[in-house]
Amino acid sequence: MSIQHLEVIFKLTSRCNINCTYCYYFYGADQDWKSRPKKISAESVQDTIDFLKQAIEEHNIKSLQIDFHGGEPLLYGKKAFEAVCILFKQQLGQSVKLHFAIQTNAMLIDDEWVDIFEKYNIGIAISLDGPKLINDKLRIDHKGKGTYTRVVEGLKQLQTAERASRISPVSNLAVINPNTSGKAIYRHFVDDLNLYNMDFLLPGDDYDTYDPEQVHLYGDFLIDVLNEWIKDNNPKIKIRLFSAFIAKLYGQTSFMFPTENFDTKKNIAMTIDSDGMVYGDDALRSNQAWNQYKAIHIKENTFTDFQQVEKQWHEKNVAIPKACAGCIWEQTCAGGHLENRYSSQSGYQNPTIYCEALQRVYQQIIHFLIDSGMPLEKLTQNIAA
Repeated sequence: MSIQHLEVIFKLTSRCNINCTYCYYFYGADQDWKSRPKKISAESVQDTIDFLKQAIEEHNIKSLQIDFHGGEPLLYGKKAFEAVCILFKQQLGQSVKLHFAIQTNAMLIDDEWVDIFEKYNIGIAISLDGPKLINDKLRIDHKGKGTYTRVVEGLKQLQTAERASRISPVSNLAVINPNTSGKAIYRHFVDDLNLYNMDFLLPGDDYDTYDPEQVHLYGDFLIDVLNEWIKDNNPKIKIRLFSAFIAKLYGQTSFMFPTENFDTKKNIAMTIDSDGMVYGDDALRSNQAWNQYKAIHIKENTFTDFQQVEKQWHEKNVAIPKACAGCIWEQTCAGGHLENRYSSQSGYQNPTIYCEALQRVYQQIIHFLIDSGMPLEKLTQNIAA
């Protein structure tokens, strides 16, 4: 099985310097973080490299992305972080196209961190949910204080480096609060913070945890964002949720979650935690089913072992729900993100809890593409593909 691209969510830390009340890692079904090492050890870093080296050789992997993650990955420390980058580049950089990325709350950013990001060409995504009043409701520190001001200070340092062409454009991830205005948050990001690469994340709730009466509010939020994005008509502004759906309608990519035969997958994602345990999709920690996932260890197992575990899990869980049969979006949406499909009664065999909200977004995008001149025949063909 030849793999084009492998993405590794690499958990440098299992602790965080803030305490977001919705965090899937600390408040999801998986509570093993309490017993994991606070930081991944130097030995486990080398074990990870050995594990990936074997994977690259045996599976002819063309490109590898290391996503430094946590917790908060900057808690790992500058010297140790740079040492990790050096090891990856020295031992893997000659055999694969290697790229680094990091997801951070940006509160620890300073000039030295910016130098490291520049030196190792690290793509940077920060986490911010909106203006201070909105962000500080849920993204708080361990003393209950808001984090907005400190995050924006870090963002501004990064943007100074970005304007000097030292680092690539910074992107932002915002978790949607359904009781807020999508328009106001979008305008704040674009007009006040000059953020042009962003994504709006639906919370990781499932059928066991969500409030069905709020689903339409997520649709309202996303429609407001979509309308502002369309109105701006600025190709510099990219919103991943919308761009991925549009790409699918142009026949370029799969959208929500791949449903093809696992053996034909060319892009694989995996998670390596601070204790060296290997898992699949990190977002699924929010579901109780995560506790039944058969994790393996990088020192004791191979990438082939991981593939076998993932294939078994994939074949058991990754199928378009029967309830989606006949839906116009059946092949495009494929039921939605898995974490939002779970229930303790029927596993992942349900449409996403956000089905109603997302259908409204899909329809609005279709109208936009038709108005933009996309041939209806091609559009119809790609929806069903």
